[in-house]
Amino acid sequence: MLAIPLPMYSKSFRGLIFFCRHNKIPFFLLLKAKSTLMIKSMRSPLLFLGCLFSLAMLSCGKDNDEPSSKSKTELLTAQVWKISTVGLDIDKNGTVDFPYPLEDCDKDDKFTFKTGGTGIADQGTLKCDPADPQTTDFTWAFKSNETILNVSIPNSLLTGDMTIKTLDASTLETYIDVVDPDTQANVRLHIKLIH
Repeated sequence: MLAIPLPMYSKSFRGLIFFCRHNKIPFFLLLKAKSTLMIKSMRSPLLFLGCLFSLAMLSCGKDNDEPSSKSKTELLTAQVWKISTVGLDIDKNGTVDFPYPLEDCDKDDKFTFKTGGTGIADQGTLKCDPADPQTTDFTWAFKSNETILNVSIPNSLLTGDMTIKTLDASTLETYIDVVDPDTQANVRLHIKLIH
Protein backbone atom coordinates (compact mmCIF):
# COMPACT_ATOMS: atom_id res chain seq x y z
CA MET A 1 0.00 0.00 0.00
CA LEU A 2 1.21 3.48 -0.90
CA ALA A 3 1.47 5.94 1.99
CA ILE A 4 1.22 9.61 1.06
CA PRO A 5 3.16 12.03 3.29
CA LEU A 6 0.65 14.61 4.49
CA PRO A 7 2.41 17.16 6.70
CA MET A 8 -0.51 19.58 6.42
CA TYR A 9 -3.05 17.26 8.06
CA SER A 10 -3.54 16.68 11.74
CA LYS A 11 -1.77 13.94 13.69
CA SER A 12 -5.01 11.99 13.91
CA PHE A 13 -5.05 11.68 10.12
CA ARG A 14 -1.41 10.49 10.12
CA GLY A 15 -2.45 7.91 12.68
CA LEU A 16 -5.21 6.78 10.33
CA ILE A 17 -2.70 6.38 7.46
CA PHE A 18 -0.41 4.34 9.69
CA PHE A 19 -3.32 2.19 10.86
CA CYS A 20 -4.53 1.56 7.28
CA ARG A 21 -1.07 0.75 5.97
CA HIS A 22 -0.25 -1.76 8.70
CA ASN A 23 -3.68 -3.37 8.65
CA LYS A 24 -3.84 -3.62 4.86
CA ILE A 25 -7.00 -1.56 4.48
CA PRO A 26 -7.68 -0.62 0.82
CA PHE A 27 -6.61 2.85 -0.31
CA PHE A 28 -10.11 3.97 -1.40
CA LEU A 29 -11.29 3.47 2.18
CA LEU A 30 -8.44 5.72 3.27
CA LEU A 31 -9.65 8.42 0.88
CA LYS A 32 -13.21 8.06 2.16
CA ALA A 33 -11.95 8.26 5.73
CA LYS A 34 -9.88 11.31 4.78
CA SER A 35 -12.89 13.18 3.43
CA THR A 36 -15.00 12.21 6.48
CA LEU A 37 -12.22 13.27 8.85
CA MET A 38 -11.79 16.59 7.05
CA ILE A 39 -15.51 17.26 7.22
CA LYS A 40 -15.57 16.43 10.93
CA SER A 41 -12.49 18.53 11.63
CA MET A 42 -14.09 21.44 9.78
CA ARG A 43 -17.25 21.25 11.88
CA SER A 44 -15.72 22.98 14.91
CA PRO A 45 -14.40 26.01 13.02
CA LEU A 46 -17.57 26.22 10.94
CA LEU A 47 -19.73 25.92 14.03
CA PHE A 48 -17.64 28.58 15.75
CA LEU A 49 -17.86 30.90 12.74
CA GLY A 50 -21.61 30.28 12.50
CA CYS A 51 -22.08 31.20 16.16
CA LEU A 52 -19.86 34.25 15.76
CA PHE A 53 -21.85 35.38 12.71
CA SER A 54 -25.13 34.88 14.60
CA LEU A 55 -23.89 36.96 17.52
CA ALA A 56 -22.74 39.68 15.15
CA MET A 57 -26.14 39.76 13.48
CA LEU A 58 -27.94 39.90 16.83
CA SER A 59 -25.77 42.78 18.00
CA CYS A 60 -26.61 44.69 14.83
CA GLY A 61 -30.29 44.55 15.67
CA LYS A 62 -32.32 47.64 16.37
CA ASP A 63 -31.45 49.08 19.76
CA ASN A 64 -34.20 49.86 22.20
CA ASP A 65 -32.27 52.89 23.40
CA GLU A 66 -34.04 55.79 21.82
CA PRO A 67 -32.22 59.08 21.56
CA SER A 68 -33.18 61.60 24.17
CA SER A 69 -36.02 63.81 23.10
CA LYS A 70 -34.82 66.46 25.55
CA SER A 71 -33.16 69.59 24.27
CA LYS A 72 -29.59 70.40 25.26
CA THR A 73 -30.90 73.12 27.56
CA GLU A 74 -33.16 70.58 29.30
CA LEU A 75 -30.27 68.12 29.66
CA LEU A 76 -27.94 70.80 31.03
CA THR A 77 -30.45 72.24 33.50
CA ALA A 78 -32.01 68.96 34.68
CA GLN A 79 -29.61 68.24 37.56
CA VAL A 80 -26.59 69.43 39.50
CA TRP A 81 -23.19 68.65 37.91
CA LYS A 82 -19.88 67.70 39.56
CA ILE A 83 -16.41 67.58 37.99
CA SER A 84 -15.40 63.98 37.34
CA THR A 85 -12.13 64.24 35.39
CA VAL A 86 -9.86 66.90 33.97
CA GLY A 87 -6.86 66.34 31.73
CA LEU A 88 -4.77 67.43 28.77
CA ASP A 89 -5.08 66.02 25.27
CA ILE A 90 -1.67 66.84 23.81
CA ASP A 91 -2.22 65.54 20.26
CA LYS A 92 -5.90 66.61 20.13
CA ASN A 93 -7.12 63.11 19.22
CA GLY A 94 -9.96 63.09 21.76
CA THR A 95 -8.12 61.01 24.38
CA VAL A 96 -6.76 62.50 27.60
CA ASP A 97 -2.98 62.00 27.62
CA PHE A 98 -2.28 63.56 31.02
CA PRO A 99 -5.07 63.44 33.60
CA TYR A 100 -4.99 66.09 36.32
CA PRO A 101 -5.30 64.69 39.82
CA LEU A 102 -8.30 66.38 41.41
CA GLU A 103 -8.31 67.20 45.10
CA ASP A 104 -11.30 66.26 47.23
CA CYS A 105 -12.13 69.95 47.59
CA ASP A 106 -12.54 70.12 43.78
CA LYS A 107 -14.52 66.90 43.45
CA ASP A 108 -17.33 68.09 45.70
CA ASP A 109 -17.90 71.38 43.84
CA LYS A 110 -21.41 71.59 42.35
CA PHE A 111 -22.55 73.47 39.27
CA THR A 112 -26.23 74.22 38.76
CA PHE A 113 -27.21 75.49 35.32
CA LYS A 114 -30.58 77.23 35.36
CA THR A 115 -32.85 78.00 32.45
CA GLY A 116 -32.48 81.57 31.31
CA GLY A 117 -28.67 81.44 31.12
CA THR A 118 -27.75 81.76 34.79
CA GLY A 119 -26.30 79.35 37.31
CA ILE A 120 -24.71 78.81 40.70
CA ALA A 121 -21.29 77.33 41.46
CA ASP A 122 -21.18 75.87 44.98
CA GLN A 123 -17.85 75.07 46.70
CA GLY A 124 -19.38 72.03 48.41
CA THR A 125 -18.47 70.83 51.89
CA LEU A 126 -14.70 71.05 51.37
CA LYS A 127 -13.23 74.36 50.25
CA CYS A 128 -9.79 74.50 48.65
CA ASP A 129 -9.42 78.09 49.89
CA PRO A 130 -11.40 79.03 53.01
CA ALA A 131 -11.50 82.65 51.79
CA ASP A 132 -13.51 81.69 48.67
CA PRO A 133 -17.23 82.41 48.81
CA GLN A 134 -19.46 79.36 49.27
CA THR A 135 -21.46 80.13 46.12
CA THR A 136 -20.79 82.15 43.00
CA ASP A 137 -23.34 83.22 40.41
CA PHE A 138 -22.44 82.67 36.77
CA THR A 139 -23.87 83.00 33.29
CA TRP A 140 -23.92 80.50 30.45
CA ALA A 141 -25.09 80.33 26.84
CA PHE A 142 -24.96 77.96 23.89
CA LYS A 143 -23.21 79.05 20.70
CA SER A 144 -22.74 77.64 17.19
CA ASN A 145 -25.87 75.47 17.01
CA GLU A 146 -25.43 74.36 20.63
CA THR A 147 -22.02 72.81 19.95
CA ILE A 148 -20.23 75.33 22.18
CA LEU A 149 -21.07 76.11 25.78
CA ASN A 150 -19.91 79.52 26.96
CA VAL A 151 -19.61 79.75 30.74
CA SER A 152 -18.29 82.61 32.85
CA ILE A 153 -17.39 81.45 36.35
CA PRO A 154 -14.67 83.59 37.94
CA ASN A 155 -11.54 81.64 39.04
CA SER A 156 -12.81 78.34 37.61
CA LEU A 157 -11.82 75.83 34.95
CA LEU A 158 -15.35 76.19 33.62
CA THR A 159 -14.78 79.53 31.96
CA GLY A 160 -14.88 80.50 28.32
CA ASP A 161 -16.04 78.79 25.14
CA MET A 162 -16.03 75.02 25.68
CA THR A 163 -16.71 72.69 22.76
CA ILE A 164 -19.26 70.05 23.75
CA LYS A 165 -18.05 66.51 23.14
CA THR A 166 -20.92 64.77 24.98
CA LEU A 167 -24.09 66.04 26.60
CA ASP A 168 -26.61 63.47 27.74
CA ALA A 169 -28.68 62.72 30.84
CA SER A 170 -25.63 61.78 32.94
CA THR A 171 -22.50 63.25 31.31
CA LEU A 172 -21.22 66.61 30.10
CA GLU A 173 -17.84 66.35 28.37
CA THR A 174 -16.22 69.48 27.02
CA TYR A 175 -12.84 70.67 25.86
CA ILE A 176 -11.09 74.01 25.52
CA ASP A 177 -8.11 74.71 23.28
CA VAL A 178 -5.43 76.27 25.50
CA VAL A 179 -1.71 76.99 25.47
CA ASP A 180 0.37 74.82 27.80
CA PRO A 181 2.28 77.30 29.98
CA ASP A 182 5.32 75.00 30.24
CA THR A 183 5.79 74.10 26.57
CA GLN A 184 3.82 76.90 24.85
CA ALA A 185 2.16 74.16 22.77
CA ASN A 186 -1.51 74.30 21.78
CA VAL A 187 -3.33 71.51 23.64
CA ARG A 188 -6.86 70.62 24.65
CA LEU A 189 -8.10 70.76 28.20
CA HIS A 190 -10.81 68.11 28.65
CA ILE A 191 -13.35 68.54 31.43
CA LYS A 192 -15.92 65.87 32.26
CA LEU A 193 -18.85 66.55 34.57
CA ILE A 194 -21.33 63.98 35.84
CA HIS A 195 -24.52 63.96 37.91
